[in-house]
Amino acid sequence: MYFSSNRSILRHRSLSLVLTFFISTGLSHVSFATDFQMPPSVAAGGSEGSASKKSLVSKGTYNLLVDVQGSIDEGDIDGAFEKLNRLIIRVQKNAYETAVVLKTAGYIYVSRNENTKAIELLELAHNMSALVHENQQKLRYDLSQLYLSEDQLILSIRYLQSWLEHAKKDELNAAVFIRLGNAYIQAKEYQEAVKSFERAVAQSETPVEYHLQLLLASYVIQKDYGKGIQLLKRMVTLYPGKKKYVLQLTGLYDELEQEDNALGTLEYAYKNQLLNETQELSDLAYRLITRGYPHKAAEVLEAGFKDFILWYTAENYSLLAQAHLDAKQVDRAIPYLEKAILTATTPNSAQALSHAYIEMEDYENAARALQIGLKRSSKDQQRYLNLSLGHVLFKLGRNEQALAVYRRLKDDVSLDEQAKVLVNRWYRYLNSL
Repeated sequence: MYFSSNRSILRHRSLSLVLTFFISTGLSHVSFATDFQMPPSVAAGGSEGSASKKSLVSKGTYNLLVDVQGSIDEGDIDGAFEKLNRLIIRVQKNAYETAVVLKTAGYIYVSRNENTKAIELLELAHNMSALVHENQQKLRYDLSQLYLSEDQLILSIRYLQSWLEHAKKDELNAAVFIRLGNAYIQAKEYQEAVKSFERAVAQSETPVEYHLQLLLASYVIQKDYGKGIQLLKRMVTLYPGKKKYVLQLTGLYDELEQEDNALGTLEYAYKNQLLNETQELSDLAYRLITRGYPHKAAEVLEAGFKDFILWYTAENYSLLAQAHLDAKQVDRAIPYLEKAILTATTPNSAQALSHAYIEMEDYENAARALQIGLKRSSKDQQRYLNLSLGHVLFKLGRNEQALAVYRRLKDDVSLDEQAKVLVNRWYRYLNSL
């Protein structure tokens, strides 16, 4: 089928963290000696460890946080952690202020790529349930991305699902569902991935093309070709100039053995001048021949040669000749078969050419074609070419040569029963003359 092999569409692992304003200070180039020291009461308390959950910080705490930010801006992370260590002791009875301090320290660790420490602090801040809605949502989203970067897919999915459960209507967007779907793909939970990608696509009347591609890939992985076909029809309409979607649609029709629909799709592509490679034209022509449209096949192939799209190969010459033969145009087939036998490495085109000459009662050329075919044949193939050669030699009045051919065939024990009957009949007849 026509599906690019590039699996990167199923391995989208971008880490898009929404970090606080101090990450841009270039902290990754500074060496650190001080860590954030979390009081045991805060670590053990969770959402029950503080009495006050007012969503405001006191003036004193605010001033200290500004001082912490100043240290961060100056690249003094040791100093920032020392101040946060003092501040966490001061605010540990206030859930909101504690969560703010934990969150600040956690994002410093994010900027240092110390994800394990960052996750521990950000989870504590999240579990206190003290921050305002927007900040809680940010923590859920960032924790999901951090876990994804650590290949902890189940936890990543859990936090992103929590984000969706708490999201307001105006917060929902396709990007979140795409991230969730990609996580499910990596976890090999393909049915859940399909649901997420479908929700992503449903967010807009004109979805992002990449989102449609992800949904299509998930349908194909699940072998849900029916839904894949419906989606590709939509994509062909949205992107009429993109050949790959037409070819993919053809491929899915083939999977369901809907040959007429596959052919119709390729004809649509041909009429819209999307087919510009030799294999595409020969594929269309072959389908036309097998479905009973040899005249159309011949037109496609002849135009392909004329436009220098179709390669001048024995296979393509033979295909065009077959189209003419099926259209009862033997005289038009012969020139292409003559070209085919010049470079062919198998006896097929020579055999077809001999049959064409036999039909035209040109037995000299039929014999010539068969001799060429015999030189390119295996022993098994030679047996059946010799059957034709014996008949042609008889037509040319070369009875002794024909008898010699049938005598050799008569002693061939590997012939099938039908061929043996034919050989014996000819041998007896020629031997009686």
